[in-house]
Amino acid sequence: MLDEMTGRLACPRCEQSLRADRLRHVGDDIVSGRLVCASCNRVYPIIAGIPSLFLVPHPYPMYFLPPEDLLPEPRVSLSEKRNSTGLALMLKYHGKAAFLEAIRTRRPSRRFDVGCFTDLRTRQKAYRLSRRPFSVRMVDRVIGKRWWTDERCIGMVNVLKKLRPRRLLDIASGGGGFLSKAMPGLRATRAVGLEISLEGCRCVTGVAQYLGFDGRLQMVHGDARLMPFPAATFDCVSGWTAAYHISQYERAMEESARVLRRGGHFVGTFHTKYPSHSGGLLTREEEEEFIRWARLPLDIRNVCRTLKKAGFAIVSNSVVGDSRLVVARKR
Repeated sequence: MLDEMTGRLACPRCEQSLRADRLRHVGDDIVSGRLVCASCNRVYPIIAGIPSLFLVPHPYPMYFLPPEDLLPEPRVSLSEKRNSTGLALMLKYHGKAAFLEAIRTRRPSRRFDVGCFTDLRTRQKAYRLSRRPFSVRMVDRVIGKRWWTDERCIGMVNVLKKLRPRRLLDIASGGGGFLSKAMPGLRATRAVGLEISLEGCRCVTGVAQYLGFDGRLQMVHGDARLMPFPAATFDCVSGWTAAYHISQYERAMEESARVLRRGGHFVGTFHTKYPSHSGGLLTREEEEEFIRWARLPLDIRNVCRTLKKAGFAIVSNSVVGDSRLVVARKR
């Protein structure tokens, strides 16, 4: 599918077209090469079939880091990982005092500083030496249907089945849990997954191959706040709790409107309160302290105002579990 996608990719900096160069094929698949901007001559690598369209250096600061980035992830067994959340395991392993101290003393980074994004060589090395146990654990959970089988995911899938988009963009795809539930039922849909983690892109590709929809899905390594697509490219943009993981999510909503055709839809779920992942180890006041630090978009009224400002009209805003399922149409 990457052969078809290269003509629908754009430079995230200047939004101009990209030309493919030095492509290497294995069968019908592109496995490596590069994409060169026709305007600013920036070069973006293709790593194992995944276009890496992440800007270096990045203009937007990453204010929000997940709880797992505050302290080292504890070494636990796979069964423990399956039966608990990352935050709860961290609290048990490091203790509540250490976690709260990390929140209070570690200021959010004002620059995006992730080692595997530094340059082409380190990005390629990061892909080759990616944490295989992490990938196996992620794919095992997704395929084993242990993740995202709740009403929030089901509600989004049902909306997409009614909309029947021909071209779908899924932002912040993570490990592919939502796409693994949606794509088998969307037979006429060709999708693009946009994920900021190269390891996440690899995991989604593996899930798609296992479930048989890899011919209709192309993963792209990039940022939802600087989407590497021309305007009016997609019929629908989906974001399963995406705003919860994107700092300055307002920019991502503006970009979603830009890449949608007129009349296209944004379908996403938004938390209305911080989902307690602490296993009862944090009080509500302590959780609220983390919410303020992480700047999570929990006020649905602000979310709707952001969507309207970006150029959307709210079609529906329904309660699903502890979240809101919002469907918005581009005006």
